[in-house]
Amino acid sequence: MKISKNIIDMFIRLKNSSKNYKKYSLVLKTKENIKLLNFLYKERFIGSYLLNPNSNYIKVGLRYKNNTPLIQNIKFISKTKKEFYCSVKILSKHKLNNELIIILTPKGYMNINDALNLNFGGQLICTIN
Repeated sequence: MKISKNIIDMFIRLKNSSKNYKKYSLVLKTKENIKLLNFLYKERFIGSYLLNPNSNYIKVGLRYKNNTPLIQNIKFISKTKKEFYCSVKILSKHKLNNELIIILTPKGYMNINDALNLNFGGQLICTIN
């Protein structure tokens, strides 16, 4: 799957809002953004998200720890024109350094540990730290 400009825009909005210590950020309402927000909520990188049926935007509640944004740096691995895939064998060699690696697998978005536990490879989306 190609990484859409909407996904990149969403992550940039979240990062910029976090760095400016905003409580909320507005991101475009798309199916992929909703799936990613649900994943980020489960991973506790965002506090909440609110879908308004009358709006094209989603209100995302941002999280901070000791006045430090949880979303500080985002590095895209797959881009709009270049996709990067990894097998389970390659993922198992990767060491984590307090960062979240988002992988798109056949079962949806996962972190690297969940993908390894389920024996899934997939498309590397980005890292967040």
